[in-house]
Amino acid sequence: MATRDPERVVALAAQRCWDAHVSVAPADKEGGEDRKLMLDAVQMAALFAFVQRALLDPLALHAYLNPVQVPVEVAVPKTIRGRPVPVVPAAARANQELPARAKGESEEEREADRRARLRIGALGALQWILGTRALQLFYVSVFSSVHRCSRSGTWTQVTT
Repeated sequence: MATRDPERVVALAAQRCWDAHVSVAPADKEGGEDRKLMLDAVQMAALFAFVQRALLDPLALHAYLNPVQVPVEVAVPKTIRGRPVPVVPAAARANQELPARAKGESEEEREADRRARLRIGALGALQWILGTRALQLFYVSVFSSVHRCSRSGTWTQVTT
């Protein structure tokens, strides 16, 4: 899905990473590709389920992948010259001004944009899955017909 990202740098990095670490063909021991992740039928089904979830409910998927970070306050006791110093309660600090946000309001991704980005990526992944699966089925049907063909095989007959 990241290969369909609108930012070209992200898309290229994702495509390079995918090509370097994932394979749909059996590993070639001599070619050094035995360290790639081989996508079998079970993994393709899991990938399809993830893509389906991204298409049907992209905001829930985003919330699942990026849970809300709850700030945790840890009160560290302070000491000055061996004497404990009282820690300022959280309620007193809540009245103080909040720190500035890292991103401005204009730079934050809108909900509609996030939904669109995830759905476009999911559609691209679905296109890849269907193309890969169709190619695998094509090779299986061609090679299975080659093994059982004869001189009068159906693939060599010419109909007039």
